[in-house]
Amino acid sequence: MVSNETVIDEDSHPCNYSFDCPDYPHFECSPQSHLCEHKGIFPILGIEFLGVIVLTVVLALSNMGGIGGGGVVVPFTMTFFLFTTKEAIAISGFCIFCSAVVRYIY
Repeated sequence: MVSNETVIDEDSHPCNYSFDCPDYPHFECSPQSHLCEHKGIFPILGIEFLGVIVLTVVLALSNMGGIGGGGVVVPFTMTFFLFTTKEAIAISGFCIFCSAVVRYIY
């Protein structure tokens, strides 16, 4: 049986405007579903720009040290970009994969 209701998970909040969302600059109201969703890449916020710089330096240093750096990606993405734990772990896995590819090519 198929339901036409919108599925709301524990992280979604109903909204009418973007400022109704908790953590407003990082979350925006979707006009289709009227639920709060994480914003896109642009416009980049100041804290996100700082996070990109810090994360790049930390990942470069960890890659030179011989580790993937995935363990530091999770807290950094949760702090600077306000991702959930599930999203941060997925990004961490991708960073570890990219580090392994770069080390292999080098």
